[in-house]
Amino acid sequence: MKMIKIASTALLSMVVSLLVFVSVVNAQAEKADDEAAKGENIKKDSAALDKEIAAFSQKMADVIKKYELAKAESVQLLPFRMEYDQGEGFIYLQRHSLIKSERYGDIIGIKTKSMKIFTGGDTISKIESVIVERNFTRNNHEKITIIDPSPATEGTDDVIFTHVVNGEEIVKDKKLSEINNSAAFPVANNIKREFYVPHLTYFYYSIMSIAETYVKGRKDTDSLMTEFLIEAKDI
Repeated sequence: MKMIKIASTALLSMVVSLLVFVSVVNAQAEKADDEAAKGENIKKDSAALDKEIAAFSQKMADVIKKYELAKAESVQLLPFRMEYDQGEGFIYLQRHSLIKSERYGDIIGIKTKSMKIFTGGDTISKIESVIVERNFTRNNHEKITIIDPSPATEGTDDVIFTHVVNGEEIVKDKKLSEINNSAAFPVANNIKREFYVPHLTYFYYSIMSIAETYVKGRKDTDSLMTEFLIEAKDI
């Protein structure tokens, strides 16, 4: 009788251990499935953001081609605090804003964001963006350079970041593919969503506004010349 009781206890212990083991295995499998699902969502999110980034790059290329901005001369009537320049093979835009102290409202620094668009007039071959902040009271100078060597393609793995603080390189030539993009820390996706897409959006609408204003100004000038010539026929 005692032997039967011992055997029953041993069997029960084995069953309990087996149930615990199965429970642990199931929990691990569920965790693995959950992480796999999150990883897949990260990939889908990344691909969607890449598509959006490429679309805005293409939109800018379309504006440059449609309005012939690569050949434009004396572009004027720019948005407030916007600089525009062009050279052989590029168009340059810069936006600046002032940093004011919360207490007195006096100017204590300046922020600038710029975009250099490398183009031959039909397509965009490269985009170089620079974000700079200078704080005079803290004697701080921070600069991040972002280079997209293939803006026409739906992929941002080759986008390069360089971060300099007071002359010291914190990050040097780091590709977006090398930046953490795990389910727990989707840093790369956050950079795309929170910075790069809004950044491209802003400069797309800026260059569109500049192009439309430029073309309208040319038409107005042509109209004035035409009116003058018509009136001159009776001289």
